[in-house]
Amino acid sequence: MKRSAGFTFLEVIISLTIMSLVAVITYGALRLGVQAAERGEERREENQRMRAALSFIRRQLKSAYPYPIQNQGESFIYFIGGKEGVSFISSASRPEAGGFEKVTYVLQDQELWVRTSAPVLPVDLVEDREGALSQEALVLTGVEEISWEYLWEMGDKVEWRQEWNGKEERTIPAAVRVTWRAQMGGFTQDWQMVVPIAVHVPPQGVIGRPARLRTGRL
Repeated sequence: MKRSAGFTFLEVIISLTIMSLVAVITYGALRLGVQAAERGEERREENQRMRAALSFIRRQLKSAYPYPIQNQGESFIYFIGGKEGVSFISSASRPEAGGFEKVTYVLQDQELWVRTSAPVLPVDLVEDREGALSQEALVLTGVEEISWEYLWEMGDKVEWRQEWNGKEERTIPAAVRVTWRAQMGGFTQDWQMVVPIAVHVPPQGVIGRPARLRTGRL
Protein backbone atom coordinates (compact mmCIF):
# COMPACT_ATOMS: atom_id res chain seq x y z
CA MET A 1 0.00 0.00 0.00
CA LYS A 2 1.14 3.55 -0.75
CA ARG A 3 1.94 5.81 2.24
CA SER A 4 -0.44 8.81 2.43
CA ALA A 5 1.15 12.27 2.08
CA GLY A 6 1.30 14.69 5.10
CA PHE A 7 2.70 14.85 8.63
CA THR A 8 2.11 12.42 11.40
CA PHE A 9 0.82 13.62 14.76
CA LEU A 10 4.25 13.04 16.33
CA GLU A 11 5.94 15.18 13.68
CA VAL A 12 3.47 17.97 14.27
CA ILE A 13 4.11 17.84 18.04
CA ILE A 14 7.88 17.93 17.50
CA SER A 15 7.59 20.87 15.09
CA LEU A 16 5.38 22.83 17.48
CA THR A 17 7.79 22.13 20.33
CA ILE A 18 10.77 23.35 18.31
CA MET A 19 8.91 26.47 17.21
CA SER A 20 7.90 27.17 20.81
CA LEU A 21 11.50 26.82 21.98
CA VAL A 22 12.70 29.17 19.23
CA ALA A 23 10.00 31.69 20.15
CA VAL A 24 10.88 31.52 23.85
CA ILE A 25 14.59 31.96 23.14
CA THR A 26 13.91 34.85 20.76
CA TYR A 27 11.60 36.55 23.27
CA GLY A 28 14.15 36.10 26.05
CA ALA A 29 16.90 37.60 23.90
CA LEU A 30 14.70 40.54 22.98
CA ARG A 31 13.70 41.03 26.62
CA LEU A 32 17.33 41.01 27.73
CA GLY A 33 18.17 43.49 25.00
CA VAL A 34 15.35 45.83 26.05
CA GLN A 35 16.32 45.58 29.73
CA ALA A 36 19.96 46.25 28.90
CA ALA A 37 18.94 49.30 26.86
CA GLU A 38 16.74 50.56 29.71
CA ARG A 39 19.54 50.06 32.23
CA GLY A 40 21.94 51.84 29.93
CA GLU A 41 19.53 54.75 29.58
CA GLU A 42 19.02 54.92 33.34
CA ARG A 43 22.78 54.81 33.90
CA ARG A 44 23.27 57.58 31.33
CA GLU A 45 20.64 59.76 33.03
CA GLU A 46 22.19 59.09 36.46
CA ASN A 47 25.63 60.02 35.12
CA GLN A 48 24.21 63.23 33.66
CA ARG A 49 22.54 64.12 36.96
CA MET A 50 25.77 63.36 38.82
CA ARG A 51 27.84 65.53 36.47
CA ALA A 52 25.31 68.34 36.77
CA ALA A 53 25.37 68.06 40.58
CA LEU A 54 29.18 68.08 40.66
CA SER A 55 29.31 71.11 38.38
CA PHE A 56 26.73 72.89 40.53
CA ILE A 57 28.58 72.20 43.79
CA ARG A 58 31.94 73.13 42.29
CA ARG A 59 30.61 76.40 40.89
CA GLN A 60 29.11 77.45 44.21
CA LEU A 61 32.21 76.54 46.23
CA LYS A 62 34.44 78.43 43.80
CA SER A 63 32.27 81.52 44.31
CA ALA A 64 32.68 81.42 48.12
CA TYR A 65 33.51 84.89 49.41
CA PRO A 66 35.05 85.91 52.76
CA TYR A 67 32.06 88.01 53.82
CA PRO A 68 33.03 90.17 56.83
CA ILE A 69 30.68 90.62 59.81
CA GLN A 70 31.04 93.08 62.67
CA ASN A 71 29.28 92.27 65.90
CA GLN A 72 29.77 93.54 69.45
CA GLY A 73 33.16 95.04 68.79
CA GLU A 74 34.68 92.11 66.92
CA SER A 75 34.98 91.30 63.24
CA PHE A 76 34.96 87.87 61.66
CA ILE A 77 34.33 86.03 58.40
CA TYR A 78 31.14 84.07 57.76
CA PHE A 79 32.08 80.48 56.85
CA ILE A 80 30.80 77.61 58.96
CA GLY A 81 31.82 74.10 57.98
CA GLY A 82 31.16 70.73 59.57
CA LYS A 83 31.65 67.12 58.57
CA GLU A 84 28.17 66.68 57.06
CA GLY A 85 27.33 70.22 55.98
CA VAL A 86 28.65 73.68 55.21
CA SER A 87 27.31 77.23 55.09
CA PHE A 88 29.03 80.13 53.33
CA ILE A 89 28.47 83.31 51.35
CA SER A 90 28.53 83.06 47.56
CA SER A 91 29.28 85.97 45.24
CA ALA A 92 27.28 84.32 42.43
CA SER A 93 23.72 85.05 43.46
CA ARG A 94 20.47 84.70 41.55
CA PRO A 95 19.68 87.47 39.04
CA GLU A 96 16.51 88.52 40.87
CA ALA A 97 18.38 88.90 44.17
CA GLY A 98 21.66 90.51 43.17
CA GLY A 99 24.66 90.95 45.45
CA PHE A 100 25.67 88.07 47.68
CA GLU A 101 23.83 84.88 48.55
CA LYS A 102 23.95 82.56 51.56
CA VAL A 103 24.46 78.90 50.60
CA THR A 104 23.91 75.98 52.98
CA TYR A 105 24.39 72.26 52.22
CA VAL A 106 22.75 69.71 54.52
CA LEU A 107 22.28 65.93 54.41
CA GLN A 108 18.78 64.73 55.30
CA ASP A 109 17.54 61.13 55.00
CA GLN A 110 20.26 60.18 52.46
CA GLU A 111 19.50 63.26 50.37
CA LEU A 112 21.84 66.19 49.87
CA TRP A 113 19.92 69.48 49.87
CA VAL A 114 21.10 73.02 49.18
CA ARG A 115 19.37 76.06 50.65
CA THR A 116 20.03 79.51 49.24
CA SER A 117 18.82 82.82 50.60
CA ALA A 118 19.23 86.49 49.73
CA PRO A 119 19.73 89.33 50.33
CA VAL A 120 22.62 88.78 52.72
CA LEU A 121 22.37 91.04 55.79
CA PRO A 122 24.88 90.87 58.65
CA VAL A 123 22.14 90.88 61.28
CA ASP A 124 20.52 87.83 59.63
CA LEU A 125 23.83 85.97 59.66
CA VAL A 126 24.49 86.82 63.31
CA GLU A 127 21.00 85.71 64.34
CA ASP A 128 21.06 82.68 62.01
CA ARG A 129 18.11 83.80 59.89
CA GLU A 130 17.44 83.36 56.20
CA GLY A 131 16.95 86.17 53.71
CA ALA A 132 13.62 87.17 52.22
CA LEU A 133 14.30 85.19 49.03
CA SER A 134 14.92 81.65 50.26
CA GLN A 135 14.61 78.35 48.41
CA GLU A 136 15.73 74.72 48.68
CA ALA A 137 16.76 72.26 45.98
CA LEU A 138 17.60 68.56 45.93
CA VAL A 139 21.15 67.99 44.70
CA LEU A 140 21.88 64.26 45.20
CA THR A 141 19.82 61.23 46.24
CA GLY A 142 20.85 57.89 47.72
CA VAL A 143 23.75 59.45 49.63
CA GLU A 144 24.75 56.94 52.29
CA GLU A 145 27.63 58.98 53.67
CA ILE A 146 29.21 62.38 53.04
CA SER A 147 32.23 64.19 54.44
CA TRP A 148 33.23 67.83 54.01
CA GLU A 149 36.84 68.79 54.73
CA TYR A 150 38.56 72.17 54.72
CA LEU A 151 42.16 72.99 53.79
CA TRP A 152 44.04 75.15 56.28
CA GLU A 153 47.24 76.81 55.08
CA MET A 154 49.85 78.73 57.03
CA GLY A 155 53.02 79.26 55.05
CA ASP A 156 54.38 75.83 54.16
CA LYS A 157 52.04 74.08 56.59
CA VAL A 158 48.82 72.56 55.26
CA GLU A 159 46.17 70.54 57.04
CA TRP A 160 42.77 69.11 56.17
CA ARG A 161 40.23 69.81 58.88
CA GLN A 162 36.76 68.39 59.46
CA GLU A 163 35.44 71.66 60.88
CA TRP A 164 35.89 75.31 60.01
CA ASN A 165 34.79 78.32 62.03
CA GLY A 166 35.26 81.63 60.24
CA LYS A 167 34.84 83.48 63.52
CA GLU A 168 38.00 81.87 64.85
CA GLU A 169 39.99 81.56 61.62
CA ARG A 170 38.96 85.03 60.32
CA THR A 171 39.25 83.70 56.77
CA ILE A 172 37.82 80.95 54.58
CA PRO A 173 39.61 77.68 53.72
CA ALA A 174 42.01 77.48 50.79
CA ALA A 175 40.04 74.52 49.40
CA VAL A 176 37.11 72.27 50.19
CA ARG A 177 37.17 68.49 49.74
CA VAL A 178 33.88 66.61 49.42
CA THR A 179 33.79 62.81 49.74
CA TRP A 180 30.57 60.85 49.55
CA ARG A 181 29.16 57.36 49.00
CA ALA A 182 25.94 56.95 47.03
CA GLN A 183 23.85 54.44 45.11
CA MET A 184 24.09 54.53 41.32
CA GLY A 185 22.73 51.89 38.98
CA GLY A 186 22.08 49.53 41.87
CA PHE A 187 25.70 49.71 43.05
CA THR A 188 27.34 51.70 45.84
CA GLN A 189 30.09 53.97 44.54
CA ASP A 190 32.50 56.46 46.12
CA TRP A 191 33.28 59.92 44.80
CA GLN A 192 35.64 62.70 45.82
CA MET A 193 36.03 66.28 44.63
CA VAL A 194 38.52 68.96 45.67
CA VAL A 195 37.57 72.57 44.93
CA PRO A 196 40.18 75.33 45.44
CA ILE A 197 38.93 78.74 46.57
CA ALA A 198 40.74 81.71 45.10
CA VAL A 199 39.62 84.52 47.43
CA HIS A 200 40.66 83.89 51.04
CA VAL A 201 40.46 87.29 52.73
CA PRO A 202 38.35 90.37 52.00
CA PRO A 203 39.96 93.42 50.39
CA GLN A 204 42.12 95.62 52.59
CA GLY A 205 40.09 98.00 54.73
CA VAL A 206 36.79 96.13 54.41
CA ILE A 207 36.76 95.12 58.07
CA GLY A 208 36.64 98.16 60.29
CA ARG A 209 35.04 99.29 63.49
CA PRO A 210 31.48 98.02 63.97
CA ALA A 211 28.69 100.53 63.48
CA ARG A 212 25.50 100.26 65.57
CA LEU A 213 22.05 101.66 65.10
CA ARG A 214 20.09 103.08 68.01
CA THR A 215 18.09 99.87 68.15
CA GLY A 216 21.25 97.92 68.83
CA ARG A 217 21.03 96.07 65.52
CA LEU A 218 23.96 96.03 63.15
